Amino acid sequence: MHFKNIQMIENYVDGLKGEEEATREREFEKVLNENIVESSRRKENENETDEEEGTRESVYNNPIFEDNMPKTPNMEDEQNDFLTNESQGEEPYQSPYMRRTVEVRKKLEAVETRISKSIFSLQKDGKEIIFETKDGHKVERIFFKTLIPSAWIYPKVIDCWSMFLNDEEKRKANTTPLCFYFPTRMLTNEMLDRDTSYDKRLEKFEESMNEAMKNYPHLKDLKKVGIVFFPILHRKHYYMICFNLRKCSVHLIDNEKTTEDIVDTYGMLPYNLWWIENNMNDSGVMLMRHMETFKGQGPNNWDSEIEKDQKQQKKQLTKLRSKYVTKILVNDINIHNNKIIEESLKFEKLTKEEQKQVVNHAMENYEERFQLIGQD
Repeated sequence: MHFKNIQMIENYVDGLKGEEEATREREFEKVLNENIVESSRRKENENETDEEEGTRESVYNNPIFEDNMPKTPNMEDEQNDFLTNESQGEEPYQSPYMRRTVEVRKKLEAVETRISKSIFSLQKDGKEIIFETKDGHKVERIFFKTLIPSAWIYPKVIDCWSMFLNDEEKRKANTTPLCFYFPTRMLTNEMLDRDTSYDKRLEKFEESMNEAMKNYPHLKDLKKVGIVFFPILHRKHYYMICFNLRKCSVHLIDNEKTTEDIVDTYGMLPYNLWWIENNMNDSGVMLMRHMETFKGQGPNNWDSEIEKDQKQQKKQLTKLRSKYVTKILVNDINIHNNKIIEESLKFEKLTKEEQKQVVNHAMENYEERFQLIGQD
């Protein structure tokens, strides 16, 4: 992990059974029904407020499908850890979704285990839309499968995480600055091409910003925003640049271990906090953790709760994948959230052996499934 104040930048461009089991299920279904009713009420109120806005086009384009997604040497062990991960026994159906930061040091909730295994099993059509916002942003089921242990996470998932975090900002504490999270494809090649005039590059950057923020009219001029986050994808490696607009500073946050190449890339030696060694695939989930925990603190005051010990870190990142896929899909910004919960309840009715077989098969064949979708 690297963290460094770089410099003040004048413009913003340069540079988530038995009786006992039956009783628990009935209790959960009761809570579920209450949540569905409450969710419906909230959505009706939102629809009344937003009725005049009309239907907007999706902000983002489909990413280019890439084959030969790399695997880590410990991928099989990490997937086995996921399959045998035990959820908390006490209060298994207590909703974790109003907590602003995922508690990585706690075991998975029962609902997180059930939903993540249901999604990762991918029993249904991978092209089915399972994430959709009221303004028309849609993501297919197949992309959320890249949150399985050790898989390289696709940009569409990171973009969903940005939308989730932007929604969470509505419930932020008064003691933290207002944050805005941009999608991964904010910076295009044209913006980075030094042969293109500065004014043209700035114009393209402003167009990209306006497109990303058009669904957040209350933040249009950024005057209310304290920190803006830009998740960056470079050669399948994720890192983050944060602009602190109140302090006129820039923070670079990268999980890659410090090397001479990094010094050459950034022009200076960053602080070493924590990192993932020789594991590009987990840079996506580490980025998601950084996005939700960083609030402009200095390196001595920022704790992402990620362990430095590599073995413990692997277990944490595997756990976070299950927590994040649940956070994103069950949140109210997803109009299909109730369907996701209902599917997970059906999946739970399978025997443990059947669940294990289905998930194992999906994990073994996920690269092939991506290639088939990319050919369509």
